[in-house]
Amino acid sequence: MKKDIKMQFKKYYILSCLLMLTIFASAQEEVIDEEDYNASMQYANNGWDLIGREQFREAVSAFNQSINLYDGNADAFVGRANALLRIEKFEEAQKDIEKALALSPGQADMFYLAGNIYFKMEYYELASRNYSKAISSNDESDVPVDLLNCYYNRGNAYFHAGMYRSAINDFTRVIEEKEDNYNAYHNRALAYKNREDYENACLDFQKAKELGSNMSDRYIERYCK
Repeated sequence: MKKDIKMQFKKYYILSCLLMLTIFASAQEEVIDEEDYNASMQYANNGWDLIGREQFREAVSAFNQSINLYDGNADAFVGRANALLRIEKFEEAQKDIEKALALSPGQADMFYLAGNIYFKMEYYELASRNYSKAISSNDESDVPVDLLNCYYNRGNAYFHAGMYRSAINDFTRVIEEKEDNYNAYHNRALAYKNREDYENACLDFQKAKELGSNMSDRYIERYCK
């Protein structure tokens, strides 16, 4: 009996030691050298400066150096995703923006960029979901975005996904805030047309033309006479 008790105690002790080792191992954090960290931040800053000068390939190289030194900076991944988007390397940009969102969740500017990337990849429903997240998280985000751009881009994503009613709602939001946006009128007209609401479509095509749209003429010729 005593032997059984000793064996059970020994087993419990061993398991407890293993548990403690696991806890201590998981609690360890990677420590980065201060000099590497500062150099990483400088490369990231250089990358953003290069984006501002539209030197996108050079920007990618700068962000590569930043991330190689320290891969915990979400801003470097956002920057590289932005530069990759500009040179149409969409799949690489997608990986970077998803990494950035994992490092720093809930940021409106990241959701907006993700929406733009998915739109270019023709993942329109995924794009619209990310624009929606950008809108809902904007007030609490460290870097807010232009909500009109979000609604306009989401309207385009809805349109390409065949969700014309939702597209109309978003283009209407844009028009209510900026009445001279002829692109919003033209795109809303296209959504009305695809719903076979030619009366409202023609009103919007005419308004877009009055405001300066050159795209609307051929639709007016075809559907509004």
